[in-house]
Amino acid sequence: TGPVRPGSRVPYVPTAALVVRRDALQSVGGFDTKMRVGEDVDLVWRLNARGWRVRYEPLAAVRHPMRSSFRGWVRQRVTYGASAAPLSKRHPRSVAPLGISGWSALAWSAVLFGRPVLGFSVGIGTTAALLPKLRTLQHPVAESLRIAGLGNLAAGKCIADALRRPWWPLSLILAIACRRTRPALAFALVVPPALEWRKAHPRSDPFRFLLLRLVDDLAYGTGVWIGCLRERSARALLPSFSGPIRPPPPLPGASMDARR
Repeated sequence: TGPVRPGSRVPYVPTAALVVRRDALQSVGGFDTKMRVGEDVDLVWRLNARGWRVRYEPLAAVRHPMRSSFRGWVRQRVTYGASAAPLSKRHPRSVAPLGISGWSALAWSAVLFGRPVLGFSVGIGTTAALLPKLRTLQHPVAESLRIAGLGNLAAGKCIADALRRPWWPLSLILAIACRRTRPALAFALVVPPALEWRKAHPRSDPFRFLLLRLVDDLAYGTGVWIGCLRERSARALLPSFSGPIRPPPPLPGASMDARR
């Protein structure tokens, strides 16, 4: 269980299973009927902004029929992705596809364009910059290496996810136009999904899992672009340099208690 708000470990919950106080729902005007998709995310964020406490309860389980065909599933993923643009208009910065520090962005950009030594140097620089802030600790060097190292690794995964999902058209253009980017793009395409398979689905067929993950990412990313074109806004494609603001894929089931 945990609090639900943009930028947190659980940035939103869908309304597959929703328990909400009537006065809380009335205080924000209920669902936005102008939204065809993403209206549940919008509701949760408006409740949070109004000061109500929103909580995710992982023990709650709800069963509902899944899409019965591959085509229907892909269409659903595209539709989910299309919600990013209207949500970004209502909740600026909360739907950024990537939250990252400027230094991490610089380091991984160097790696992407075939300059790993430069990227490593930037990473070392950020580690050294932490030392004065940690000088009161017993092992400041070890702590700075741990914090900066884990931070840069997490940033690299977030960049890889963005390159596969909302930014995949740009990734394709980069791969065609710049040969130096191809190794890093191939790494982003294969390695994070492979690690996900090993951690969460080791008993499933790895090749089928990787293929379906790729289709999922491409479908969702295509939906993001469709939504941006409809809304005439590229805000949902722009990164945020202020923190990790990236909603995860829809949760399989959730319950919510909203109260002051």
